[in-house]
Amino acid sequence: MLEIQTIPVLSDNYAYVLHDTGSGKIAVVDPPETGPIEAALSASDFGIDWIVITHHHMDHIAAVPALKEKYGCQVVGPAADQHRIPGLDLLVREGDRFQNLGVEKRTNPFLRPDDAGIRAQLGMAGATDAEVFGEIRTRKDNS
Repeated sequence: MLEIQTIPVLSDNYAYVLHDTGSGKIAVVDPPETGPIEAALSASDFGIDWIVITHHHMDHIAAVPALKEKYGCQVVGPAADQHRIPGLDLLVREGDRFQNLGVEKRTNPFLRPDDAGIRAQLGMAGATDAEVFGEIRTRKDNS
């Protein structure tokens, strides 16, 4: 089972902690600052196995070097942005698959569940982020 925790960061953004309860593995998606991420992890006594980056903007990558150094985790992100994202270990290109944590995503490892366009396309304007992730996964599994 995949548990998804939405972490408020900065003044207007979110990062995500994904926990595969079967394997115990943890991924953090788009961390712009360390404090809220570490607070969420310490509450559960978790480490980090992967940092997954969706794109190069600083409000998605600023905490990557510090978290990678502290936890010794791998950083997964788009090959097209490798010159703009520090510490990438696994480059994801069009058509590639990153399959971990019981989740498989092609090209962009994780879609942004808070994106209004994605929510509108799915007909899920009032859904939680976890519900949107679940629907994306279900549609991916059934395609």
